[in-house]
Amino acid sequence: MNIKFYEEGNFFFEFMPHGSPFEGTLVARYPELEAYIDRVSLTKASSRNEYAKGAHEECGISRQALKKALNALASKRHEEVSASAQAGEETDPEDERRELSEVLKDFLADVDLLVHHAEDAELFHTPDGKPHATFQVDEHEETWPVESRRFELYLRKRYFEDKGGAPKAQAVKDAVETISARAMFGGPEKPVFLRMAGHDGAVYVDLCNNAWEAVEITPEGYTVVAKPPVKFVRRSNSAPLPYPVAGGSIEDLRSFLNVETDEDFRLVASWLVGAFNPGGPYPVLELNGQQGSAKTTTVRVLVSLVDPAIVPLRAPPREERDLAVAASGSWCLAFDNLSYLPSWLSDALCRLSTGGGFGTRTLYTDDQETLFDFKRPVIVNGINQVGLRGDLQERSLIVQLPPIFSAGRRREREFWAHFEAIRPQILGALFDAVSGALRSVDDVSLEESPRMADFAAWVTAAEGALGWETGAFMAAYAENREQAIRALLEADPVAVAVMKLLTVDRLKGQWEGTSEDLLEDLRFYTDDDVKRSRAWPKAPNKLSERMNRLAPPLREVGIEYDADAGREGSESRKLKSLKKMGFEAEQDSGSSNDQHTAEEAPSLDGEGRRLSNPFSFDPPEQHDE
Repeated sequence: MNIKFYEEGNFFFEFMPHGSPFEGTLVARYPELEAYIDRVSLTKASSRNEYAKGAHEECGISRQALKKALNALASKRHEEVSASAQAGEETDPEDERRELSEVLKDFLADVDLLVHHAEDAELFHTPDGKPHATFQVDEHEETWPVESRRFELYLRKRYFEDKGGAPKAQAVKDAVETISARAMFGGPEKPVFLRMAGHDGAVYVDLCNNAWEAVEITPEGYTVVAKPPVKFVRRSNSAPLPYPVAGGSIEDLRSFLNVETDEDFRLVASWLVGAFNPGGPYPVLELNGQQGSAKTTTVRVLVSLVDPAIVPLRAPPREERDLAVAASGSWCLAFDNLSYLPSWLSDALCRLSTGGGFGTRTLYTDDQETLFDFKRPVIVNGINQVGLRGDLQERSLIVQLPPIFSAGRRREREFWAHFEAIRPQILGALFDAVSGALRSVDDVSLEESPRMADFAAWVTAAEGALGWETGAFMAAYAENREQAIRALLEADPVAVAVMKLLTVDRLKGQWEGTSEDLLEDLRFYTDDDVKRSRAWPKAPNKLSERMNRLAPPLREVGIEYDADAGREGSESRKLKSLKKMGFEAEQDSGSSNDQHTAEEAPSLDGEGRRLSNPFSFDPPEQHDE
């Protein structure tokens, strides 16, 4: 331990550097006043000022006099370190040994005692390098980050039990740093889990109750366990789940959901079952409906069955960091009343659905990056469909909620009282379904694998436990996917223009050209307002990007897009191609009606090209001179 001693005027200082020669623990003594001890950075005026403020408030030391002494100490310390560096000596040669002040002796003893109390805890670090501790509280064990407020309070409790008083805040900080180092470099690496975990073929669900109990779900059933074999952590937003009760049915949930059809109910129930698969993936559940269709209430019901929270619904995040922080604090994310999804948020929700990382600069640093890697169940709701980008739409279950008229409304207090009374039975039915999925998922064989194939297999495996007929889920899922694709294409003006273009008789369902050609040809199939809007691509490269996104849903309706169909000209410009499958059959059935009569004069552009079909020309009128 290297302790430096200094005198400035009437002040006597004892300084223990930590890492940097200018940062550490500083004891300030002034005649006839109590000594003050705290952490300080001598190179930062704000830190010196904060130290002087604390000494004045706690010990009555003159704030101005101490600030002046600290400024002089900082200068002296800088000169001392610079001189040692120039001489090639050790930066901090140990001072001639002096008797430590009683306050410093007590401080060091307190730090040692606090570190000693951590020996009763299990110290470890997570794969992303965060120190944690598992420690005994009453009759149960809890796991928290070493730097958390909860672990600090545990150390303070143990200190009070030993000494009958409170340790200084700086002693707790120094002890926590030492304990963190021991967890990082002396403890094993172990993962921690939030609400949901998978281990040795079983699923564990943290009840988040005061006893730190969890539900163990196996292929044989479920039971409540006091000490699960995995490390669960809690967040400030976590709320408890009730004990599950056997004998319930998933049908008990139906009266609390404002869904119109059996298929929609199966989709919502399947999202719930999928949310208990610790490996994911998790489709985004999108609930749409008019004002007064119980969108928010429906979301609250679903969240209370998967991941109850003190604040269950959120406003949409403003940036990826906000989304990552939300995902680190909750297993299930619910975003309320969305009217629009920016492209970055749509892409981020895709990563949350099927897995992917977030990287952001660590706050208050220039060269450190904080990494987040999550998969989470997500619910969004809004009046209109917002998940219209193809990649997110492929990962979504979209349910339209019908309006509720005044005669059908229930009083909120009665609604929630009834729901809370039956929630344990609904939860038990869900856990039975998860147990069924664990029994059968390896035996499931899907005729066609959708984008979310693992989710589809998991829910299909649970059909028997849910009381559904075999194939009922996949039938509802396939119909939902078809409806979603139609909605996506109908909402995209480029997709609409492409479908109109390929109905032109002259083209016979095929088109080929450059991106510039395609942009020029498509403009005949939309109006001027759309072409002036942000929804219409203004440049060929933007059209190419849009077509790459539209290619999967277009393929679902029989239109193949090839982004590299060959090269053209001396500049080797890349060609694109479009092909409508089955066009000839449509022609044979008489579906095409592109003929026009002399009485139905078409509107022409300046080159005599019919706007309804830019590849068919009317000869210009002849005028006598």
